Amino acid sequence: MKVTQIRSFSVQDEGGRAYMIVRVDTDAGHHGLGEVGIRNWGRAIGAAI
Repeated sequence: MKVTQIRSFSVQDEGGRAYMIVRVDTDAGHHGLGEVGIRNWGRAIGAAI
């Protein structure tokens, strides 16, 4: 099984907290989701991914 795609989505809640949602897809048809939420770090997280 190999990773075929990694996508990230930046979202923000009503209080201004930024979250980064990451989706990883594989050639076997599996996918996984992960999230991290750190106040005021949305851009830095996106750049790291």
